Amino acid sequence: MHRSRRLFAVVSLGVLVAAGCSSSPRSQEAFCRQGPLLTNAKRSVDTADGGDLAQSKRRMAAFNQAIQQAVKAAPEELVPDIEPLGKLWAEINRDVQRARSTEEVSAATQDVLTERQSTYKHSSQAVNDYTDQHCTSTGGTK
Repeated sequence: MHRSRRLFAVVSLGVLVAAGCSSSPRSQEAFCRQGPLLTNAKRSVDTADGGDLAQSKRRMAAFNQAIQQAVKAAPEELVPDIEPLGKLWAEINRDVQRARSTEEVSAATQDVLTERQSTYKHSSQAVNDYTDQHCTSTGGTK
């Protein structure tokens, strides 16, 4: 697996799994409902290799938007773990939107993920654990 995709998977896995729960603006139900949307957006980003620049930018923007929605929906106990992930993907999205080639998209993603991998690994795991415990794969709560 390409190194940037591997790093991407490590950081985003927790966010994707966690986004499966929530009903009010910040609740388990509202957060869990974000799961299927975030999973679909991540799949789109994962399959973007070889796509054109505009397509890569659209996919990353959609993924970032899904993550930001999951951050907003997350229950208070999850905020300390999910907010750093939201900030990371917002930064990556900004860099991707500024890229002038698909090579720059890959480099921007890999640079940020490599630089921050250890910092965000804990947050990803915490979000993943929360999702496993509280959310179903279809966006419901356990």
